[in-house]
Amino acid sequence: MGINYYNDVQDKLSGLWVEVLSMYGIVVGEFKGRNTKNASCPCCGGDDRAHWRETNGRLSLFCRSCAADSMLSAEDVILKLTNINFNDFTNQMADYVNHVPLEVINKAKVKARATPSRSTPISHKQNHELVERFLVKCEWCHSMALLCLSVANPQAQPFFNGVDYWPMMNESGVLVNLAKYDADYTGGRQVAFIAGGVSYGSTYEIKGNKKRVLIIDPVDALQFWYKTTASMYVCFDASNLDYCAAAYRDHGVTIAVRCPEHAQDLLDKGYDVRIIDGEPYGKFTITKPVSEGIKL
Repeated sequence: MGINYYNDVQDKLSGLWVEVLSMYGIVVGEFKGRNTKNASCPCCGGDDRAHWRETNGRLSLFCRSCAADSMLSAEDVILKLTNINFNDFTNQMADYVNHVPLEVINKAKVKARATPSRSTPISHKQNHELVERFLVKCEWCHSMALLCLSVANPQAQPFFNGVDYWPMMNESGVLVNLAKYDADYTGGRQVAFIAGGVSYGSTYEIKGNKKRVLIIDPVDALQFWYKTTASMYVCFDASNLDYCAAAYRDHGVTIAVRCPEHAQDLLDKGYDVRIIDGEPYGKFTITKPVSEGIKL
């Protein structure tokens, strides 16, 4: 039997398309989020009118001139520029993947899943490879600092040099960042990120029941979890919470915030909102705003 490209080859090329295209002399360029910068089109040669887009490990070409209505797949571009037939291309790709080490293919797949599936703000930061390297040095344990504050995390988390780390996972299940606070969660709990900034669309999950709640602060999340056993998704940053709220709007999430103005803004946009109040290590309240709004 012959090689079936779609069953036998295509999935193994996930995350490897930049290298594959370069083999055919096609330069992709640098990615900024999901897209490359606008550049000349490899197909029609038009200046500053084309870019590549990454989606789940695959690349597609958009050109305002020759691919405006429907983006061209990487396969389409290669066939168009080289004039080889599809059977020859299939055999070339089968030979390619059969000589690529499995470790390289698996790493490419993880890298593809780490790439945001939506457009992100320019301040978005992530580095799944740095996270992988750092976690090797960490011990996974329950936070003694949180236990001493009577808000114990029911889940083990990475611990290194006296500091707890909070793994941030994207919607594809890849760890792309680590958040950390000062060692004893004092000092206003200023958050820092190992990737150099927040990863939009990524959260730390405290597993609970079917109810899903987006929240900014991990200590507030733990208090909320103990009161409701809801699944908590910690965003660590107000702008990331807003991004996640919009991204997962159709998933039936509830959003919990402390700031009344923020709560009113979310209510005006039609979200299910809870206002949290009280000392994070003491009395903690959860209030559902009345339908007519919040008294500011």
